[in-house]
Amino acid sequence: MGKKAKTRPGPTQRLINAITGGNKKFLSWVHHGLDEVPFGKVYPFLNLDELIIIAGVSWRARDSKKEKELHQTLGYRDLAESFVDVLEASKKRFYEQFGLDEIRDRIPEELVKKYEKLNSYECDLKDRLSQVSEEDAEALNQALKCQTLRHVFEDQYFAISQSVRQAYCLGDEAEVDPARLKIMRFQIGNKRDRADEKVVRDYVREINRIINGYPQELYVPSEADVLVEANGQKLFFNYSNI
Repeated sequence: MGKKAKTRPGPTQRLINAITGGNKKFLSWVHHGLDEVPFGKVYPFLNLDELIIIAGVSWRARDSKKEKELHQTLGYRDLAESFVDVLEASKKRFYEQFGLDEIRDRIPEELVKKYEKLNSYECDLKDRLSQVSEEDAEALNQALKCQTLRHVFEDQYFAISQSVRQAYCLGDEAEVDPARLKIMRFQIGNKRDRADEKVVRDYVREINRIINGYPQELYVPSEADVLVEANGQKLFFNYSNI
């Protein structure tokens, strides 16, 4: 890694809710992506918005046959190229659906300064990700190649497990591999008893917990690259936001 810079604050639940628009579907994608892939290894090189969009859209690409083309590149190309592809795909297919082009407009006035501190990178994403160690990049690529888990509520888990056991007893192929099931224990209670706003609230709380557990440092590339500032070119950081 390059030279260590200042740290940034952790996000808050209100900020996560504003960035995602409190959309239950998008929040589920983001949570599942963060849960399955070690994004903490690259968070020091990402803006918060980038992390949330990449985590969510990359999970959707791995999970859906509709995103087969994007899925085929995840884990098999340079990490920076894969992430750029994910962001481009999100602009084409999900920005309007989830209002991802209106994130800044949804940020409450009292949270704008914190939001800017969490999104202080201005330079090209590929330039930043070029500093991720080979070991960390490989760990992410391996995770991005993996089949997605099926994240379920407790009542769903027992119902699905029972159907799997019945299929085995009948000699049929089970629709779901029980090894791919994961109970969302932070979603307290049964799915059928939970109002959407409670599901959204718990997704937001868990996403916030995960990201606050990541390293909060920001990194500049190298002393040579920092000298670019003297030539009047674009900074690696917007230092006024840190």
